[in-house]
Amino acid sequence: RRDLAIALRERLGDWFRVVELLKASSTAGSTAQCEAAWDNIGEYFAERSQWESAREYFEKAGNTERLIQCYQQLEDYEALESTAANLPEKHPLLPRIAEIFVTMGMCPEAVSTYVKSGSVQLAVEASVTLNQWDQAVVLAEQHNSLADIGRLLDKYASTLLAQGTSLEVVQLYRKAGRFLDAAKLMYQMAEEEAQKRSKPLRLKKLFVLAALLVEEYNTQRQITHSSVGNKSTAVLFADPADAHVKMLDSTWRGA
Repeated sequence: RRDLAIALRERLGDWFRVVELLKASSTAGSTAQCEAAWDNIGEYFAERSQWESAREYFEKAGNTERLIQCYQQLEDYEALESTAANLPEKHPLLPRIAEIFVTMGMCPEAVSTYVKSGSVQLAVEASVTLNQWDQAVVLAEQHNSLADIGRLLDKYASTLLAQGTSLEVVQLYRKAGRFLDAAKLMYQMAEEEAQKRSKPLRLKKLFVLAALLVEEYNTQRQITHSSVGNKSTAVLFADPADAHVKMLDSTWRGA
């Protein structure tokens, strides 16, 4: 009896033979039996890192979870995008696919997949991780979580400062539209270089860059640079208690 032979091969784990017997069977076996056999053959190839063969059988078995791993190992990101597009909203596998996109620096794909999974906060964090602050701000505005952007930005900036990469922090602040924070850090760098008696040309460049960042802040706030009395219009619009007022009032002195 062929059904007993199939059952025996299943117990022995001889899934290749199970498939042969199912194909030769007049009833061709149940869908569940076929999928179980294909799935186990897929596992056989996956254990041996034969990902292309594993992919073939996992596709036959409809094992999406294991297919995601195959696509990742094969670096088939188009297949991952297609899988994410075909999964329903809030499917539990969507965050896993998004994580792969983040690992590969694929920000738009990661963001859209996280949003589809309902994890907007993770989408924002992915944008931050990949230094796509424009995308992060847009997401935060759409989902009323702008406060989180500042928190994540400061946390990332602190990490970079601890690593001694001040220029990267300046670029980070600038990309996030925090021009005054960038300018303040640039002024600090210039003052430190002055104490080290660095070359005048280097000092001048640092002060000029800091001043340009302040000008970007002025432009951002749509403030003209015409003077009123002894103070710039930027200072008039600033909070008197703001620590940046002094810097705004003497933008180009160091340069």
